[in-house]
Amino acid sequence: MGLFDSLYYFHQLKKSGKVDSVIKAVEEFDNKKYKIGQQLDNLEKEVALTKGRLGQIQDAVVRKSLDTKIDVDYATQHICFETVYRVIAAGCSPFLVGPAGSGKSTILAQVANAMDLDFYPMSVNALTSDYNIIGYNDANGKYVSSAFRQAYEHGGIFSFEEIDAGNPNVMTVINNAMSQDKYMFPDKIVQKHPRFILTASGNTYGTGANIKYVGRNPLDAATLDRFVMVYTDYDTQLEERLCSNKEWLAWVHSVRKNAEKLDMKVVVGTRAVLHGDKLLNIGLPRDAVEKMVVFKGMSMADADKLRGNTR
Repeated sequence: MGLFDSLYYFHQLKKSGKVDSVIKAVEEFDNKKYKIGQQLDNLEKEVALTKGRLGQIQDAVVRKSLDTKIDVDYATQHICFETVYRVIAAGCSPFLVGPAGSGKSTILAQVANAMDLDFYPMSVNALTSDYNIIGYNDANGKYVSSAFRQAYEHGGIFSFEEIDAGNPNVMTVINNAMSQDKYMFPDKIVQKHPRFILTASGNTYGTGANIKYVGRNPLDAATLDRFVMVYTDYDTQLEERLCSNKEWLAWVHSVRKNAEKLDMKVVVGTRAVLHGDKLLNIGLPRDAVEKMVVFKGMSMADADKLRGNTR
């Protein structure tokens, strides 16, 4: 359409009175848009106030948690349970450090249960990638979620199990998620739930492999700085409560002390206590049980050294 045709069309439109109707409709639209803008501003203010109130409620819950006796079955409660519970209630992220089989995962599961939160444990290894943690968009552009995303968005205790076995570069993906209230996932920015708690466990302090845990990696200092370290050793009192065969328990404790004294590359943990107790209770021979749950293919010379004068 040329300029002349356009002017002629506009003139005809004006004569028909439709131009005034269009102008009026535009003005009404602008007024509605202005009112919607005001409503959005008011809504944002309400959201901010609600977040402030949630923060106050959360602080009150934390204070109550710190002052209230924790109702947990004593028979299965680890000696470190209350410490971990209070660290989490104070708003900090615990990193449970201890030998294999010392009860780190069990403690975190018990704390989640005591706080009425879902528990999301995730085993970490050298092949764990960032998309295993934060999810990814598939070939069709659809977001595939993860346990970390569920906990971050909807609340719960998320635990990186054996975090020191993971790739330190990949693990830095959690740094901003721990220090900020929002995180950029592959599909959108997500607000962190007030009751999201990030925890971790490992056999080292994140400083690298040692003679016993050769598959461990040093973690980035910025990642470690975000955690509170809680040493979690074997709970001999808990083992006493759970093991019915006291002679077996005493023997395992003696072997454990020998292993530590001789700095031998062997794990004599709570699992050895409990598994041996079960196997002896069903009638398996003592020598067989020792080989199955403690010595595990060890040479006779090393087994005798580890056994010492325990028999």
